[in-house]
Amino acid sequence: MVAKEVKLFAQLACDGAESLLGRARVAIYQAGGFSRDMPVSLPDTRYRLPVIYGLTGIKVERLADLQAPLDLAASLIGPSPTENPWLPYLGTALDAGVSALISAEILSALLLPNLPPGYLGFPSDGWVESYGSGFIGGGEVGFVLALGDPGERLKMVLDEFKTENVTILATGGSYRLASEQPGGAGGAPQPLFTLSDDLSGHAFSFGVLSRLAMMNGVEPGDHRALLDFCRRRLFGFVALFEDADPVARAFAAGGISFGLATIVGEYTPQLLPIYSVPRF
Repeated sequence: MVAKEVKLFAQLACDGAESLLGRARVAIYQAGGFSRDMPVSLPDTRYRLPVIYGLTGIKVERLADLQAPLDLAASLIGPSPTENPWLPYLGTALDAGVSALISAEILSALLLPNLPPGYLGFPSDGWVESYGSGFIGGGEVGFVLALGDPGERLKMVLDEFKTENVTILATGGSYRLASEQPGGAGGAPQPLFTLSDDLSGHAFSFGVLSRLAMMNGVEPGDHRALLDFCRRRLFGFVALFEDADPVARAFAAGGISFGLATIVGEYTPQLLPIYSVPRF
């Protein structure tokens, strides 16, 4: 039974990465109607598109610069898991997760000007320096990336995370409404930041982690050092509330690549040897 769950996780991660890749391609094509030299940037950062810059060293400045990371994202999506694989499912899922993060950052950067009011959007370098310092070291959980919308369970979820210095990075309408309440939903003292109305906006969450690594000495393009920094120095969870959503699974797989502990509905030891916590 566990093997089937692991296979399903890997399969959905690949499906989610394919979905984001397709959306990124459409967004680039539509933007290309203006000009291949159209500037592409994110506001208030010296790190370009930070996930892409941190992992690959590619400095995205115009629309044409997106082709190389888009090709990389496509190359990282492997074949669907088979019944009798020669290799473990883990590698397939992790590659799909990184692919999803690259595609999602492209998509989110191009869609950012159309983000509805009331969302944080892309956090500035100043925001990262201010709030991100609490994510590093200390041995305690500093942040939670909330994948999916818990809906009616929102107050309970926030109460569960009502721990000192825990920051919640989320996407979705219910989280935005919760953050508009005085003191946060349920009077929760921890910061709650809703980045986007679309799940792909969690590319900005991983952009925060990438910038923390680069702000602390990791060279852009040194993906091994970046992921190792996140694994050793950052303390956070991915909370997977919509585990049947392929995009949410892909982001969860990306979180595993970044060394984040992952809260999932079922314990899947073959896929998540030390990072899986059967909580929700």
